[in-house]
Amino acid sequence: MEDKVLDLIEKMYIEMQEMKGELRSEMQEMKAVMATKDDIKNMATKDDIMNMATKDDIKNMATKDDIRSLENNMIKMENELKNDIRGLYDGYKQCVEGISDINYKLDKLTEKVDNQEIRLQVLKTAK
Repeated sequence: MEDKVLDLIEKMYIEMQEMKGELRSEMQEMKAVMATKDDIKNMATKDDIMNMATKDDIKNMATKDDIRSLENNMIKMENELKNDIRGLYDGYKQCVEGISDINYKLDKLTEKVDNQEIRLQVLKTAK
């Protein structure tokens, strides 16, 4: 009878060892899947979640089509501005050329006036 009890205890011991090994492997698998303290530190807090955009906020955001439309409008404006800038540059160029002509004529007139003054001085001294 003692042998039967010892055999039974031995079988129970063996089964418990097997169960212990299975529990260890299951716990290791669970640890691998579970979040670490660092993972938890990096998670969003309630305040972070409360400050996130709501459905209403998202409804009011621009869509891809809105952005494409804005891009097309900007391209049109840029093309119009290029033409306006060309026109302004041409006008500026004409102004500069006109001022250069005026400066040239002014220099010629100044030279003539200086010559006239010299002639007057000569005439005054000749009398």
